[in-house]
Amino acid sequence: MPPRPCVSRASRGSGNHSPRSSNAGMESAVATRGLKPKVPSPGSAMGRRALNCIAPCHGRGSHRGVARLHPLVKYWLPVVLWMAVIFGGSTGALSAQRTSRVIGPLLRWFKPEVTDDTIRAVQFCIRKTGHVTVYAVLACLWWRARRKPQPGDTRPWDWRAAGESALVAVLYAATDEWHQSFIPSREGSAWDVLLDAAGASLGLVVLWRAGLRRGWWPGTVNRRSE
Repeated sequence: MPPRPCVSRASRGSGNHSPRSSNAGMESAVATRGLKPKVPSPGSAMGRRALNCIAPCHGRGSHRGVARLHPLVKYWLPVVLWMAVIFGGSTGALSAQRTSRVIGPLLRWFKPEVTDDTIRAVQFCIRKTGHVTVYAVLACLWWRARRKPQPGDTRPWDWRAAGESALVAVLYAATDEWHQSFIPSREGSAWDVLLDAAGASLGLVVLWRAGLRRGWWPGTVNRRSE
């Protein structure tokens, strides 16, 4: 049996056996044989590992951006849209003269002998009820955006957030009446601001009472029972 050739330690530690030299040798062998280098497919195990390493680094920033944008869209976009609806309603499009053109014929269609005084009284009630309803919804939407309720939320009712919501509704009502003072077919009224404030307070009280009955803030119920 012929003796095995001796390999010195220097030759073992030489650069001929480094990963770079081995890769270069493989590439030259592939090139001389005319073969294409094997690239791992996305469905293979090696391809999946490569995609798992690349995907988190590539999508981390976009995922954080969507996570930050989601609360703004979910909670604050309804507030902005509702404020835009109120601002649009304070223009001349919903003035008393124009709404009477709709309410009057509608009442006369149901009851032809209705008088003008009755039409004006019904129109007055509808417009003032609209004030109360619109600002009740605004206060509740602002409260929702501040609290950010989640499923299984056990926090008690927050009166500070409710007071802030009512204050925001009153301030927006004041600016809305100030805006109406510049429109020829409208006029600003301090009484309407008080009516809007009453509507905001009423909306929050209704929300609080409904939550107590349905158990939305169990912490508040426990405190009262204690």
